[in-house]
Amino acid sequence: MPCPSLPSTPTPPAELDAHVQLTVDLINNKTDGWYDELLPGIELVVHTNDSQCDTVRGALAFTSLTSIVPNLAGIIGPTCSGSGSSIAPLAGLKRIPTISGSATATPLAEVCRGVWVWVCV
Repeated sequence: MPCPSLPSTPTPPAELDAHVQLTVDLINNKTDGWYDELLPGIELVVHTNDSQCDTVRGALAFTSLTSIVPNLAGIIGPTCSGSGSSIAPLAGLKRIPTISGSATATPLAEVCRGVWVWVCV
């Protein structure tokens, strides 16, 4: 089943960061009645890095993130297939689940087959 179409205008990074932080704050707040039972005992933390859709920068961002957060439970991103193509094999080697709702290159989905990386195609 294909993903719903999104507007072709990219979301500015600052706006995207604000949306992600708001969602994380809502999930982490266990007293507001909004999915309070989701992820009990877990606090989500946001770390961002702009790979600029580049394969080398994507791999460097992944390596940096995994060194900053040694017990990393998962990644939401990358937002494009360029950096996704370098992050996918690294995530697989480290067994870190990675979800991208916007990296849609068919070869990326075929290589990963949903083992550690899920993309919407």
